[in-house]
Amino acid sequence: MKKKIIPLLIASMILSGLPVEALGAVSFSDINNVPWEGAKTYIQTVADAGLMTGYLENGKYTFKAKNNVTYCESIQLVYNVLQKNNSLKSTSSYVSKWVNVMNGYKIPSWAHTAVSYALENGIVSISDLVKFMSGSSSNYATREDVSIFFGKALGTITSTSASNTLTFNDASKISAAAPPYVKLMVSMGILSGDDNNNFNPATKINRAEIAVIIMGMNTKTAELAKGNAQTGSTLRGTVIARED
Repeated sequence: MKKKIIPLLIASMILSGLPVEALGAVSFSDINNVPWEGAKTYIQTVADAGLMTGYLENGKYTFKAKNNVTYCESIQLVYNVLQKNNSLKSTSSYVSKWVNVMNGYKIPSWAHTAVSYALENGIVSISDLVKFMSGSSSNYATREDVSIFFGKALGTITSTSASNTLTFNDASKISAAAPPYVKLMVSMGILSGDDNNNFNPATKINRAEIAVIIMGMNTKTAELAKGNAQTGSTLRGTVIARED
């Protein structure tokens, strides 16, 4: 499938297995190992701007664009975008309130602040946590679940609503709880279907794709925080569903 992707402006750091932040211009040794050709320029641009991080391995930075993103990482990214745009409902820590629950589901400590915030504000439910881990191993997030998390996060800062009607060819494969959030993400131009108009809800999301989703979210939260649309040099784009 031919992929189409446009860079967006974002100011949110990605945590993926606790990558190491690089300052200034970054050169990734694996820049050619991307899920689609257009990702190269995109990745380089956001890395040079300090908007995403890579991994320092044997003295070289790698991006690992094809690596899938875990549930904990996706929630950390939601939290980062809200925090960056001063859109957290509260800056209070909820870790102590939720720590027993998180420990019960073996949520890693580095994700406690973000996950506890998400639990407190309805972005994640306790029943969602069963998906996050398999013992001490992190599970990879699906396209549908990431859409729900980001859609719920948007719902904490705006009254924007969207209908439950989805026009994807595979809409019947989308769970009953997801349509309002998927529709919201689509209506805001953050998500779209693939070339065959499929959403592919069960598909895992990789680092290159989640970056675009985060960037779209960042653009929208920045607009909502300022109360008007960004103009000038702001870059926008949509992440297109992929077929495995």
